Amino acid sequence: TGRKVLIMLSKVFAKCQRIATKCRDAKGYKSGSLFARSSNKDSEGAMYIYEAIGGWFGGVTADGVRQALDALKGVETLNIYVNSEGGDVFEAKAIYTQLQRFASKKVVHIDGLAASAATFIAMAGDEIVTAPEATWMIHDAWGIEVGNAEAMRAYGDRLDMLSADIAQIYAKRTGAPVEEMRELMKAETWMNAQEALEKKFTDRISTYGDDEDEE
Repeated sequence: TGRKVLIMLSKVFAKCQRIATKCRDAKGYKSGSLFARSSNKDSEGAMYIYEAIGGWFGGVTADGVRQALDALKGVETLNIYVNSEGGDVFEAKAIYTQLQRFASKKVVHIDGLAASAATFIAMAGDEIVTAPEATWMIHDAWGIEVGNAEAMRAYGDRLDMLSADIAQIYAKRTGAPVEEMRELMKAETWMNAQEALEKKFTDRISTYGDDEDEE
């Protein structure tokens, strides 16, 4: 049973990686964990999270975001562009907290894929804008444990705790009941831009030309 679960998780994560890579390639971005820059114009900053989350996945880390935010101090608006298959829940929690704490208006742009851990990073935005062809995916916390029956039961409790934490983040941002968020997570819910708008994961769907090109 454990092997079947591992295979299932690997397939889902691999699918997310393929979607994110395709979106990165379409925009001309090569694999690279984090890119950030500031601009004198209108005191704006830009941060691109165009990779998996966490060092285990060779991607964006909380410490990398910390360094990027240090370089972006003083901007009035921070545009955060997301195209990520997700990854490490604890790294994502730390990134979410740092963005919440950062003293600026945060506008999150979902460019291609916001899946798994990347979705609750996106919840840090004061405004969330989703591209019309972008995709969201939320699910229960996943993980792998090795040990005896007691260790497995304890690990299951920890996964439930993490899923409840994540549901609270979604509920706070969308205004929906925590129980509703938990049901969506358990069902491994995929959403297009319109569905994300209806469920209030995004504030609006972008139209070409209404957002300034930061490239």
